[in-house]
Amino acid sequence: MGPLNGTVLALLGIALVIGYALAGYSNGMFWPVQVIAKWQKPGIALIIHGGMWGDLLLLPLVVRYLTDRYDLTADLTWESNKWWVLIGFAITLANHINLCLNQKVPDPFGWQDKWWSMTITVHFLYMWGACTILLKAAFAPSIEPAAMAILAIVVGTHMMFGIHMVLGITNRFMRLDWLPEFITTQSILMEVGIWSALIALAYYLGKETAALPVLVVGVSWVAITAVVAVETQPVVY
Repeated sequence: MGPLNGTVLALLGIALVIGYALAGYSNGMFWPVQVIAKWQKPGIALIIHGGMWGDLLLLPLVVRYLTDRYDLTADLTWESNKWWVLIGFAITLANHINLCLNQKVPDPFGWQDKWWSMTITVHFLYMWGACTILLKAAFAPSIEPAAMAILAIVVGTHMMFGIHMVLGITNRFMRLDWLPEFITTQSILMEVGIWSALIALAYYLGKETAALPVLVVGVSWVAITAVVAVETQPVVY
């Protein structure tokens, strides 16, 4: 076991989530009523942000499991980890830039009118760390196909919550006046892109054994969203 075990990393992640949640509360992005009062339109409050709940409840469990099972922290030298750190940073930065260029509604993790805050900074650090660990796990020589499938499914599901597909589906039926519309052609295409990339990665690293479960879950997510998009009316304010 390395100097940092999975439990320690999971607790550090949870501490970062608590940190950015407190920052979000202080800058008016935690409750829906705060968001509307601050920006004069519906947005994504932290309390209902699927990405935050995934960061708090889902990713720490996976990080703990993978770190300890594959001894990911046995060697913490820069030489052994530099590519995972740099690629993790690049993914996190690309996600942030995309969010700030394309997100049109108030979002605590960044949107067109807010590129940086304490909440965004702490979330950036969390995502960077999580990407680094998950990348190292995915490309660990000893990872089994089943573990690769679990990793891909968890990451994909986390991203479905993070891009607000669950909120969007819920709001198509509940018509909540403090939530914007999330089910769009662009969001469905994003779903397809996310799951396609994860299926390809699972196949590359674990062949059919890893890719098939990811394919089933990914197709299910996209199909549910597409059916809801066709069978229900968009939320318009």
